[in-house]
Amino acid sequence: MTDEEKYRAIAACDAACDGLFYYGVVTTGIYCRPSCPSRTPKRENLRFFASREEAEAAGFRPCKRCRPDLDRFAPGEGAAAAVRQAVACHYADPQALRQELDALEAEAGRRLEKAARLRRGGAARGTVLPADEALAAQRADR
Repeated sequence: MTDEEKYRAIAACDAACDGLFYYGVVTTGIYCRPSCPSRTPKRENLRFFASREEAEAAGFRPCKRCRPDLDRFAPGEGAAAAVRQAVACHYADPQALRQELDALEAEAGRRLEKAARLRRGGAARGTVLPADEALAAQRADR
């Protein structure tokens, strides 16, 4: 893969290239995955690496947004599972469901996983969160 192809993958946030290479931004000292949602850096500020170890050896630190230091990074996955469980447990009681969802949202806020972020992620994938589905069903029953 040429440097130009790598740069196009970065600009497109191409997750298919994750693990094939990493890139470091000289001006920030951070290295990322090709799928990182951060702004596309200027080409002259980039360095490409075959591995994360190589990037760290060159003095770059991992991005806190795309977490290239982790083998698997799926923000919000745990919170989405908790929401599905809350809906399953409290579907028949809208007030209890709302309280449970509020508690989960407060917990997510503490972890910087805002419920809005989860909803945007679901919308981007064309899916609906189970909580949104349950609340819509409850509104339809009224």
